[in-house]
Amino acid sequence: MSIDMRTIILNQVIASVLGTIVIALLWQQYRHRFAGLGLWLADFAIHTLAMVLFVLRGVIPVWLSIMVGNAFLAAGLIFFYMGLVYFFEQPKHWWRQGFLLGIFIAVHAYFTFIQPNLGARNINASLAILIILLQCLLLMQQLGKEFYPITKWASTVFVGYFLISAACILANLFISPVSDFLQNEALYEGLLMVAYQVLVFATILIIFMLINRRLFLNVEMQQQSLQESEARYRQLVELSPDAIVVYRDQAIVFANSAAAKLLGAASPEVLLGRSAIEFVHPDFRAVAQQRVAQVLSDGEPAPLLEERFIRLDGRILDVEVITGRLEYQGRPALQTIARDITERKRAEMVLRLRLQLVEFAAEHSLEALMQRALDEIGALTQSPIGFYHFVEEDQQTLSLQAWSTRTIEEFFQAEGEGRHYPIDQAGVWVDCVRERRPIIHNDYAALPHRKGLPPGHAEIKRELVVPTLRNGHIVSILGVGNKPEDYNERDVALVAYVADVIWSIVERKRSEEQLQLYQQRLETQNLKLRKLSRAIEQSASTILITDPEGTIEYVNPAFTRITGYTVEEAQGQNPRVLKSGHHPPEFYRNLWQTITRGEIWYGELLNRRKDGSLYWESAAIAPVLDAEGRVTHYIAIKEDITARKEAEEALRHY
Repeated sequence: MSIDMRTIILNQVIASVLGTIVIALLWQQYRHRFAGLGLWLADFAIHTLAMVLFVLRGVIPVWLSIMVGNAFLAAGLIFFYMGLVYFFEQPKHWWRQGFLLGIFIAVHAYFTFIQPNLGARNINASLAILIILLQCLLLMQQLGKEFYPITKWASTVFVGYFLISAACILANLFISPVSDFLQNEALYEGLLMVAYQVLVFATILIIFMLINRRLFLNVEMQQQSLQESEARYRQLVELSPDAIVVYRDQAIVFANSAAAKLLGAASPEVLLGRSAIEFVHPDFRAVAQQRVAQVLSDGEPAPLLEERFIRLDGRILDVEVITGRLEYQGRPALQTIARDITERKRAEMVLRLRLQLVEFAAEHSLEALMQRALDEIGALTQSPIGFYHFVEEDQQTLSLQAWSTRTIEEFFQAEGEGRHYPIDQAGVWVDCVRERRPIIHNDYAALPHRKGLPPGHAEIKRELVVPTLRNGHIVSILGVGNKPEDYNERDVALVAYVADVIWSIVERKRSEEQLQLYQQRLETQNLKLRKLSRAIEQSASTILITDPEGTIEYVNPAFTRITGYTVEEAQGQNPRVLKSGHHPPEFYRNLWQTITRGEIWYGELLNRRKDGSLYWESAAIAPVLDAEGRVTHYIAIKEDITARKEAEEALRHY
């Protein structure tokens, strides 16, 4: 039985053209999603050209058909293998395939031009196919289990190629082929070519299956990623420290645990179904409703805004909110994220209060300053009662009573005990002196050791009293009372900070007054500094005197007590011995420029004691001028403000 090999090759050309068209369509559709499709397209295109060159043998030079056609065939198979490598994102080794192609072309050229032998060329071509397909099989074995349903069919096709190539090698070893491939009418040659043709169609099907599998895995991965993303989102929402509320038609449909805590609910479920707007303070409801309408119409998130919420227990909170639109359970809804900034706002108010009190103190008396401070701290703590007293050096006597405006107008019509009276005669609020710490009495009526109130004094329900300490001594007491709810540690920190600020200003005013007095005396008696030594020696403030070059001539006992340097160690030194390295050179340059101009320098310094520890000082440094206006000395009066600085830092991070 004879066959027409040229007809079989022509059918192979048609099959290759169809395969090229199919792969081109796949490449056009998926080239941006999967790598390797371009190499498969090149494989089928080159394979088609190789088949055309085989069919045209006799029309074109034989060497062109043999050499170029077979080179195209081998190159196409290499492109197919590298397409698999790129498709499965495996390591690429083009140089190996180039080396294999070079050997194939060299062997083929030898048996074409030097020692023509069709059988050897067939064996060479089959060996090249075997090597490339063996690489394809090894690649299939390296892939993960997710590709197993496809790789088993792909491996079957590659094994088919492998067996046909092996059969071709055996046939050419034991059966001598005719000199012209197209004139070969042997049945086995035709069957092998037909089998190759069937495997070409199978290869196209495998490519289809590989692409479909990748598409399926991508969808599966996207679904899994989406599920994981949703799970992470739910977890983030639930664990978020910020309150997150989703509502539709003003009714809350979702709230996280932080929202329940913020709004005073026992659980998020308590909030479901309630109107979101009822938690907005009446002063902000119009703005909130306007923002909701704008988000619904524009679809853009509303910018960050500060407003106030009302908790279920009636407490008012300062919050920061942002609102955006989202799909919730398949329907449009609004999501608001809120953060409690009550403490931050309170801290900002306290810092502003400090600056205001400093400015106020410059033009008002101590009594007016204390009353203003009590009015402000009363507003911050919602306390209608406020009082402030000095504690004398003997730690047994109170002096200079000061009351807040509301206390005088609404609560206290009785006359006080006078400008001075013993602590033992005071009420239970002086427990803070005995225990040397802040005291909270949230159930004043239940105190067993409370004393009776003076006639005309309003009922006391609760109180918070804080002592201010300096150098181990209590110097003042600040108290507030009758807050609508219990006092807590945040109130303690706030009141303690303001009390420290008041005392610092008091000390500063005293120091300024003292400094002015010293300047007046030194203007006429700058050569008699020793006459002032007794007053200076008894001062609780650090006092330091230098010559015009900055050499220390005198320090008082407070200097030794605070810095650790004795008088002998300090004299002859420059004040820079206390420098901590905290302040830049410009800071000290400004200080010297101020005092050398004949002006007083005020500021705060972070200095270092002899033992290496750091401490803060509030300082006033002034030049001492003689009758001709020349600087003869510099005098510095400084107050240890370390405790106040630590309180400010604690409040800032509270």
